[in-house]
Amino acid sequence: VGETMYKEFVFPNTAGKLMLPSYDYSCSVKQNPMPTGNDFIDDIMSIDMPVTLHSEPVEITALPVPDANKPADFLGDVGKYALSASIDRQKVKTGEPVKLTVMITGRGNVSFLRLGDQHFPPGIEPYPVVNNDSLVITGSGVTGSKNFTFTLIPKKEGDYTISGITFSYYDVSKKEYVTLKTPDFSLHADKNENEKTEEENNLPKGFPVADNSDFLFGLKVVALLFLISGGIWYYYARNKREVEKQRMESEKKQVPVEEPVFTVTKPVVKNNLETASFMISSGNYSGAVKCMYDELVSSLCRCCEFSPEEFSVSQVRYRMQMKKFSSDLIEEAIGMYDALAMMKFSPGLLQREQLSAALDRLKRISDGLKRD
Repeated sequence: VGETMYKEFVFPNTAGKLMLPSYDYSCSVKQNPMPTGNDFIDDIMSIDMPVTLHSEPVEITALPVPDANKPADFLGDVGKYALSASIDRQKVKTGEPVKLTVMITGRGNVSFLRLGDQHFPPGIEPYPVVNNDSLVITGSGVTGSKNFTFTLIPKKEGDYTISGITFSYYDVSKKEYVTLKTPDFSLHADKNENEKTEEENNLPKGFPVADNSDFLFGLKVVALLFLISGGIWYYYARNKREVEKQRMESEKKQVPVEEPVFTVTKPVVKNNLETASFMISSGNYSGAVKCMYDELVSSLCRCCEFSPEEFSVSQVRYRMQMKKFSSDLIEEAIGMYDALAMMKFSPGLLQREQLSAALDRLKRISDGLKRD
């Protein structure tokens, strides 16, 4: 008689043979350390003995999705989903934002659902999409929903048609691709004579609102702080040179004493990529994944000019498009980020060849970010 103690749902992100790691379970059983052969006495004399149980690794085969009839906007999502969309208002003034919310609900790897690149009419400025998900995990699988909120700001007055959002996925039960599309939305923008506040504009929290009343004062404060920091740095650098000069003169006056020198050779690590290579060769696969993940995030933040706290896939895609990076490099970088994120949550499945290939791919991406 068996009992299910733990259940976990995993989603393979590559095709082929994959190995699920073994699991450990610690418990205690009642047992007489000195059995007598009498069940009654052994039961009275029994004590709790710690026991650790181990499961065997399980090999699974992940089948690739078919290439035939694959939609152009297919991004690898598999499951069964429904698509809906809504717009918070259809008549605004120029400069006022409109929220377009797209919701995907269904069964599958909901957290990793993505929408393809969206194109809006000329005259409408889109802001980076904000997404959030809600999951429900039951004994039969993972269901939930994921919302994508687009903030659109019309810059010119007139009538606009916002084309429907498309989403394609592979339905395993039907063994075919399914493409869903939301209806088109109409938007009318009148000329706005007055500048609105953040609340009046219906802007989400965190959007900057222009306020130039204290611009000159702020500029003066920044200049003053710059001068003060420059003076402190100059004073510190001058004193440091004087101390170094005195130390060198003092060493010249001393008679050198020969002593045995013992050199300990240590690996010289310059950056996260070299650290990851060293960790792969030494068998520290989880550490190598962390270094590669940190290197990719820092490179993307550096080229997109935002802090790690602001990092999101939508921000990366938007900023790289604005900076005219190639679409191949954008998809390569985002795909690498998704792969490293999955590796962080499945360290037991990592293999040396897989990590070496990922490291080579990351180096190419880093070189591409520097060249572009």
